[in-house]
Amino acid sequence: MVDVPIILPNTCPVNRRAGCCHARLLSRVLPHAWNAVGFEGRLCRPGERMSWAELGENPIVLECAGPQGPWRGGRNRPNLWILWRYDRPAGRWQEIARALSTNWDWALVLREPAIRALRPVPDIADFSARGREVTEELLRAIDAMLVPELPAVRALVLTSIYDRMAGKIVA
Repeated sequence: MVDVPIILPNTCPVNRRAGCCHARLLSRVLPHAWNAVGFEGRLCRPGERMSWAELGENPIVLECAGPQGPWRGGRNRPNLWILWRYDRPAGRWQEIARALSTNWDWALVLREPAIRALRPVPDIADFSARGREVTEELLRAIDAMLVPELPAVRALVLTSIYDRMAGKIVA
């Protein structure tokens, strides 16, 4: 397979040209860091092309898209901060969270989603195999408890389990 470069998010190209924005390919987020510090990783330009090797296994990008809204005569405009994850199967960046802020409080909003996003994503096959194991264990336990019961009791129990499981799925 050819290593096609991936383009980092570039939400506000006008701000990028003005030099008002940046992106950080996150490697770590410190949970108890004060204000906006603690978001660690490689500093990049929005729209920069990167190889798969540079992105790593679980690419998470924190983009500062720069000031938003009309200029209001010297008053601070809020900056837009967006947290992105690259979805390899879909072949595109997906937004995780965003914050609009005139100071460092964007970090309070984005810190926890960034920490969660950086956790390794387990392979779905791991869930499927474990799900089958648990299902088999539950069915063996149900069968063992129902063997000594009368057929009418077994039918009532199975109907009740069916109804309650449907309720749990909906919940």
